[in-house]
This record gives sequence, C-alpha cells and structure tokens, in this order.
Amino acid sequence: MNDCEFMGEERRRFVRLERSLLVKFALAGDVGSKVYTAITSNISQRGLCMEFIIDAQELVPRLKVRETLVNVTLKLEEDADPIQLRARVEWLQELSPGSGAWSIGLSFQNLASVTNERIRAFILRSFTEGQGKIRNY
Repeated sequence: MNDCEFMGEERRRFVRLERSLLVKFALAGDVGSKVYTAITSNISQRGLCMEFIIDAQELVPRLKVRETLVNVTLKLEEDADPIQLRARVEWLQELSPGSGAWSIGLSFQNLASVTNERIRAFILRSFTEGQGKIRNY
C-alpha cells in the first residue's frame, strides 16, 4: 500500500465481504462532534474498511492516532434498522496525495452478540445472493 500513514499488524481471521454500504461516523467522546459520511469497501464480523473524502483537515490528525475511537452508524439493509457501534481506528491511508480521499480500517469494539450475528448473517446472505465478493486474504 502506498502513502500509508499507519498500517496496523495484519491479523485477519474473518473473511471480508467486498460491498459498498453507507456509513456515518463521528469521533467518540466529542459532544456535538460533526458526523461524516463514508462508503465501505469491505466488512467482516470484526471490522470494516471505508473510504471518504474530506476537506476538513482537523479530522485527519485525530484519525492518525492509533486506537482513536469512533461512533459508527451502519445501514446493512434498506428495510432494517441501522447498526450503531463503536470502533477503533487501526490504520489510515490517503488514497492519492493531496486528494482529500482517505481509506480507514476500523475494528469493532465490544459488539453485542445480536449485532455480531446481524453482521455475520448479512455477510453470508450477501455472498449467497451474489451481492458482494468474499475476500479471505
């Protein structure tokens, strides 16, 4: 990967579903924190990778700090309630120098078993219905 600001140790134990989903996120612990929009590039039972474009450079330095926590709202399916969870920043990478486009890896924190099951079932259903591609590398 090029221009990587921080890459965490590669520890994948779960397959990734390559699928675009709408994500809203905000820095955890900041009352009234601005909400940002991103699109997933892949999701697993333990985390996700998402991409976003941002002009506000005040966010990037905070996301570069490993283990920064973010609150995430993830809409898996149109007719289902969104999932709200907390995630930890594992890595951040600018997609092209100076573009303002970023890719970020998040690991889910303290997922309730029902939330974990919703994500697992979504990944399986998406794959079996041909709505995404599975990666296990």
